[in-house]
Amino acid sequence: MKKNFSWLFWLLILIFVYILVSRATEIEALVDTLVKGKWIWVLIAALLQYLYMVAYAGIYHSAFNVVDVRSRWKDVIPVMFGAVFMNVTTPLAGGGGALLFVDDARRRGESVARAPTAPILVFLSFLVSFKAIMI
Repeated sequence: MKKNFSWLFWLLILIFVYILVSRATEIEALVDTLVKGKWIWVLIAALLQYLYMVAYAGIYHSAFNVVDVRSRWKDVIPVMFGAVFMNVTTPLAGGGGALLFVDDARRRGESVARAPTAPILVFLSFLVSFKAIMI
C-alpha cells in the first residue's frame, strides 16, 4: 500500500514561503552585499567551493573502493550532498549521512554491511589529517 505524502510537500512549500517573507530584509541585505561585492572574489570562492566538493566526493568514492563497494564517482556526488545536509540538520553526531550511503548501496544491490565502513573511513581520515596539522 503506497501512502500519499503530497500534503507534506505542500506544507514544506508553505514553510519555505513563510521563511522567505519573514526574512525579506535579511535577504535584501544579502543581495545588496553581493551586488556591491567584487564579483571576481565571489567567483573564485564559488570555484574553490566546487573544487572542495569534487575532492570530497572523490574521497568518498575512494573509501567505497577500499571496502569493495562498487560506486561511480558521479553517483556519489548527490548522495554526498544529501549526507552533508543531513549531518548539518539532524542531531545524530554525523551518523545520519552514513545512513544515506547505506540506503544508496542497498538500492544498487551492494553490501549493506560494508557500506557504513566507507563514511567511517572518510571521517577517520579527516581526523587523522587534522591531528597531523595540529601536531
